[in-house]
Amino acid sequence: MRVPHILLIVALAINTPSTHAAPLRAGISAIDVTPEIWPLNLVGSFSPRPSSSAHDPLHSRCTVLSDGKTTIAIVVVDNCLIKREVLDEAKQIASEKTGIATNHMMVSATHTHSAPTGHADENGTPEAQAYRKQLTAGIAESIIQAHASLQDAQVGYGGHDLADEVNNRRWFLQPNTMPMNPFGETTDIVKMNPGSKGLISPAGPIDPEVSVLSIRNKKGKPLCLLGNYSLHYVGGGPRGQMSADYFGEFSRLRISPTARTRKRFSRHHVQRHQR
Repeated sequence: MRVPHILLIVALAINTPSTHAAPLRAGISAIDVTPEIWPLNLVGSFSPRPSSSAHDPLHSRCTVLSDGKTTIAIVVVDNCLIKREVLDEAKQIASEKTGIATNHMMVSATHTHSAPTGHADENGTPEAQAYRKQLTAGIAESIIQAHASLQDAQVGYGGHDLADEVNNRRWFLQPNTMPMNPFGETTDIVKMNPGSKGLISPAGPIDPEVSVLSIRNKKGKPLCLLGNYSLHYVGGGPRGQMSADYFGEFSRLRISPTARTRKRFSRHHVQRHQR
């Protein structure tokens, strides 16, 4: 089995020699960053998609790990994309409150296409500017609260290939079959979502692995499950409503060691992607 990407990140950040007596500690948090002021536009489209409500909540979720010498924060935010300026501001706020170095914080966005922009500038609407402030504060608070909840912990990891759920959506096409892109050009080398005609081959490989980092407290009670899977958003939610998409649904599933729960997750997982 390949070493999961998540484990490599943790291993590179925390190096615990066998002579180091301090136990691994972990803290977690989930801060609701669902918009409070409406309306807002959904991102991930070439045309405006106004929204005035949320189908399900958006969160900034954080896991903090410490070996007594090095402390890191891993944050996953229900958003399509977030500019560095927003992340740098959130990290600085959190660093001042926790002492964690900003270069020991990693923040990613799930890439849901049904969340608001998180980086409105002075030309943005008042609602978008208000959400930028809310999102910045929420990311920072998720790190602060996770750090405050640090406790002795156990860590396990695993991975399994699930290739039937992913594909490379960029393809090489036959000569003279490249359609016009949204900018009126036909000079693209590959085509995204090309349909079924004129195909030659995918433009590259896929990453089929579902990798997980499982964290429990010292008594074995699950604290969190950090997962990684190279699958694009699914969509299919109610029109005009915010949603964390399947990323949020995965996070809401209860962690359980029973086979019954694992089977229930598998059925739910497949049903979500068939929509």
